[in-house]
This record gives sequence, C-alpha cells and structure tokens, in this order.
Amino acid sequence: MARPTKLTTGLRGTVVATIRTGATIADAAKASGVHPLTVRGWLRRDPSFAADVRQAEHDARSAMLAVVTDATDWRFASIILERRWPSAFGGFVVTDPAGDPVALSVASPAVARLRARLARLIEGDSALRPHRGT
Repeated sequence: MARPTKLTTGLRGTVVATIRTGATIADAAKASGVHPLTVRGWLRRDPSFAADVRQAEHDARSAMLAVVTDATDWRFASIILERRWPSAFGGFVVTDPAGDPVALSVASPAVARLRARLARLIEGDSALRPHRGT
C-alpha cells in the first residue's frame, strides 16, 4: 500500500502562492517546510497541482513583465526575469578589461581561450581553481 500524500490544501496553497511571487520551486518548498524533491514528486504525480504551479509561474512572469514595461521601477523586475527565466530573458555581454563590449565569434581567440580553460577545469586542473583564503 502506498503512503498517503502530505500535499494538503494548505501546503498546496503555500507552494502556489510562493511561486506566484516569482520564487523557485526550491524556495516554495522551503517556505512550505518540505524538501524540493518532495514538491517535484507532487508535480509529477498530481496533474492538477502541476497545472496550478505552471499558472502561478505564468502569473509571476506576467506581473514582472508588466513592471518592466511600466518603467517606474523596471530594474529589479528585469533582474528577476533574467535570473528566473534565463532562456527567455537572459543574455550576457562579454567585456574587455575596460568594460567595453567585445564581439565574439565561434572562431575568436577569446572563445578558444575560454574553451581551453573550461576543458582544463573539467579535467581537474587545480591551478585554475580559486583559492579560499583563511
């Protein structure tokens, strides 16, 4: 016999309300006093709960977009949009030491250096790891 779910109406409401503010599933789980994997399990097993969470994410995204387009205090909402939904709103600009944007192509020397550094990091080159001060 399967163990009964701990997803009560109250927990469900807390998770959905927290996500509606723009929080992540991990943040919503913490606010609800459960582990994020528990919430993810509920999302897999309960289509109604999953639909409510998707709607809450949509509501949060729409609310932040409204703030950005209102232009009264768009910076904070813009940062949240970039970090919460990086594939839709993220992006980065590579800059030189003076802070000026640098155009990169796949064949550029800067990209080659980054690839080489990443490869060495992945291989475990300890000289590339930051040292933690004591």
